[in-house]
Amino acid sequence: MTKQMHDDAVVAHVRAALDRAPVSPAVAQRLAQARQRALAGGAEPLSLSHWLSRQFGSHPAAWSAGLAFSLAIALGGVWQWQQVRAVDPNVDLQLLADEVPLDMYVSNDFDKWTSVTN
Repeated sequence: MTKQMHDDAVVAHVRAALDRAPVSPAVAQRLAQARQRALAGGAEPLSLSHWLSRQFGSHPAAWSAGLAFSLAIALGGVWQWQQVRAVDPNVDLQLLADEVPLDMYVSNDFDKWTSVTN
């Protein structure tokens, strides 16, 4: 017998025992009220902010660690973006000092010129 089949058998046995157990009218009324409240509330979609507040609301250390990690990721992204955007000033100098006329770079014949000269 596998573990899943054993668990299903235990669940069925417990369910049958609870179904046979007598319930006082006060407990039955409280259960009915709890069921009505649960059904009336409806299922709200769980937003990210709600989930975060439930997970870390009572853990200020977790909030500060998450904030520090997010800030480090954001600063690292900005630094990386700036590094990619940085232009080597020598490139402009090399383009201007080269033998190739500047209009050749924007011409459609540039590919032909580079294949002939190389």
